[in-house]
Amino acid sequence: MSMEVLEKILSREETMVGRQFVAPVIAGRKVQMRHSGAVRELSLARSHEGWGVFAVRAGGRAGFVREAEEWERQDYLASCRRVSMLLFHRDMGGTWWACDMGRGRAIAVHLVEGCRMFDRIVVAHDGLSHLFVYLDEKVSPEKGEKLREAFVGERPAETLSLDFFTARELEAYVRALDLHKITEKSHKEAHIRRIEEALRLGEGHLVECTEVDAGYRVIWTRNGVGYSTILDRNLSVLSAGFCLAGGDRLQDITSLSSLVALRGTIGDRPR
Repeated sequence: MSMEVLEKILSREETMVGRQFVAPVIAGRKVQMRHSGAVRELSLARSHEGWGVFAVRAGGRAGFVREAEEWERQDYLASCRRVSMLLFHRDMGGTWWACDMGRGRAIAVHLVEGCRMFDRIVVAHDGLSHLFVYLDEKVSPEKGEKLREAFVGERPAETLSLDFFTARELEAYVRALDLHKITEKSHKEAHIRRIEEALRLGEGHLVECTEVDAGYRVIWTRNGVGYSTILDRNLSVLSAGFCLAGGDRLQDITSLSSLVALRGTIGDRPR
């Protein structure tokens, strides 16, 4: 790069310092500034997520000035292509996924506010990301309510009426159910690993772990004696499985395994 070109770039950057601009920021990403048909990435002085007004600083950085007003958001999105989508899943990172009602694609939608699963929303694409604009009021909210009710009961999609729901809506519903089952299975497997490790630390051994209404029934042994303990969904002890004079909830699964060694095994049988 010649000295003349470098001087022009540095001069242009100097004239931009202090300029304010509106932009959305997605967690973990840089802020994007649009200027004269070009997009420039700037590092933030401090982390931020959401819509904001930023000021250009020297060295390819930007500083947060204030939250963007609604009219400023809409002005930013005015020239963006908009599509109707149906929210169907929120992943572990907090990102919402939606089904494009036109093409049926699953797309990550950012900066979603005040919405629930199966809400129909309008989404804008600014050339870089798909951004939430507003709830689509052209679609009856009753559809979302009925899909949420069916989801809680895990009803098969075949039992839902095609006279009321479109094929795309049912497609999103199936995706939501499938992801829910995968997530639940993953959570259970992670919990079992934690329970097994906790017991091992107390020199106990996991025999079986099954789901119950309260959480999990854990069958385990120590020194050849078996116990049945009930844990909640957070793996806190609800019932130790042997007499602790009402102190069950003060223990965890590791301490239970250690306790039976201290107090002996006489009379200690699964309840």
